[in-house]
Amino acid sequence: AEQALEVAAARDLTTTEELRRQAHSDSVELKEQLWARDAELAATREKMAGLKKALDERRSDLMRYKEQLAASLERERDAQRQLVQLRLRSESDLDEQTASAAVENEKLIKSLTEQRDSTVALLKVRRFGSRVGS
Repeated sequence: AEQALEVAAARDLTTTEELRRQAHSDSVELKEQLWARDAELAATREKMAGLKKALDERRSDLMRYKEQLAASLERERDAQRQLVQLRLRSESDLDEQTASAAVENEKLIKSLTEQRDSTVALLKVRRFGSRVGS
């Protein structure tokens, strides 16, 4: 009976040692897996930080492009307004020049008509005077 107890105790001791070794082995394996996961997580975080930085840069680029586009559109609108103003001013200048030329033409026609009438009257007087004297 004592021998059976010793065999059972030895078997229990062996089983306990095996369980302890297995637990230690499992513990080491779990620690290695945790370290690997921690390293993987750190790498993923680094990659995510890099991607976030790149995304922020692209957003910044996009905002800059939008601002440049808005400024360009505003410059185009200003150029269009200036073009319309120049066209209106040139039309107004042309109208003024046309009106001024018409007034000058009327003055010239009136002056020429007066000179013609005066010359015709002078010729009539000379003809009449030459008939009277003959």
